[in-house]
Amino acid sequence: MSLQHSRATRPKWTCHTKNLYIFKGDVLHPGEVDAAVKGQDAVLSALGLTKGSPKTICADGIRNIMAVMKKYGVKRLLVLPAP
Repeated sequence: MSLQHSRATRPKWTCHTKNLYIFKGDVLHPGEVDAAVKGQDAVLSALGLTKGSPKTICADGIRNIMAVMKKYGVKRLLVLPAP
C-alpha cells in the first residue's frame, strides 16, 4: 500500500504481483486510508517528510492507518522510515 500526502507525487517504482496492492492517496484523509486498508492482510508504511508536507505527517499518518487497521482487524504493520 502506498498512501502519499501529495497527490502530485508519483511512486518511483512499480511492482507487478497478484499479492501486492499499491494505493495512491492521502494518508491524512481517513476515508482514503480506509479504502486502502479494507480487505488487506497487512500494511507497509514508508512515510517521510517531503517539501511542503506537514511536520506531523508521520505521526498523523500512522495514527490514521492504525485506527483503520483496528477497525478491520488488520494486525500486521511494517514501518520503514523514509529519509
